[in-house]
Formats: sequence, C-alpha cells, structure tokens
Amino acid sequence: MGRHFGPKGAEPISYQDMLAWSQITDRKLTAFDIASIRRLDGRYFYVMRTPNGAAPQFLDDAAMEKQVASAFRAMIARGKEQKKKETGLAELPKPKPIATVPVISRMAAKK
Repeated sequence: MGRHFGPKGAEPISYQDMLAWSQITDRKLTAFDIASIRRLDGRYFYVMRTPNGAAPQFLDDAAMEKQVASAFRAMIARGKEQKKKETGLAELPKPKPIATVPVISRMAAKK
C-alpha cells in the first residue's frame, strides 16, 4: 500500500490500494483490518491538518510515537469490544462478589 499525492498533497489510502496490496501479497484483509487502516489513515490526516493550508508542522518522534501508541490502544480496545459483542460474551452477567463470612476461632468461641 502506498500513499498517493495529488495537487493538494497526500490522499487517503483507498479501498483499491488495499485490494491491490491484498492481491499482491496474497493476504486477506478482514473487515477489522480495513476499518483499522481507515481509522489510522484518518488519524494521520487529522494530525497533519493545519489551518489555512499552511505546511504541516511535523511532530517530534516522541510526540508522534505517543499519538500512534494511543491510537493503536484505542483500536485494539474497540476490536476487543466488537469481538465480545460478536461472540455474545458482552451479555454474560458479571459474577456477584462473594460475601465474606467472619471466622470465629475456637478460642474466641469458648470465652
């Protein structure tokens, strides 16, 4: 998958790009993979967007790493929630906490 550049700069990764990559590498992209790529691509454009069409201000490596890591954590969490919904695990009732019973020692009971 490569990024195309038009007159206004970088263009989003298209479904055609993902299909071509899938066919070239002989790897099947799942719906989750495609949605994740689209979300990350959208995040890329959100980060790179600047007012009045000014040149983008690139983040330093630490800031970019932090934003990418945050996006991946959020994406993985959404994927886990989706999987729970698909498998029906989200509807399982949560176990009730076990009530603690006070333990009385034999010595205390004799008094």
